[in-house]
Amino acid sequence: MATELIPPFYIGQEVICLKDIGIIGTKYGVQKGKDYVVTAIYKPCCYYVIQVGIIYPGNFISTCCFECNTQRLFNKNIEFNASKFAPKLNQEYKEVTFTKITEEIGVPCEQ
Repeated sequence: MATELIPPFYIGQEVICLKDIGIIGTKYGVQKGKDYVVTAIYKPCCYYVIQVGIIYPGNFISTCCFECNTQRLFNKNIEFNASKFAPKLNQEYKEVTFTKITEEIGVPCEQ
């Protein structure tokens, strides 16, 4: 029995692109370092894909998975491999240190 992985993101989550990904050149792609919001997530073959609001003006796009050779068509909303994105970190957590965390939960921290 194969173990199903938990989707890496949720709809509405802010993510950051880890690598430039171009569809039909770069006009309909995503850019490394840019923030996006997940609008859909699903697993059409061997990996999860997400949509982030990039719309293709044509009728459909054909794609093929390089891992399992699954071919499929999708319309308008371009999908991207979820592994090319990471969750956007909440700015509030940048100042959190181990000492602050242990103080919050009441565990003494040895200096």
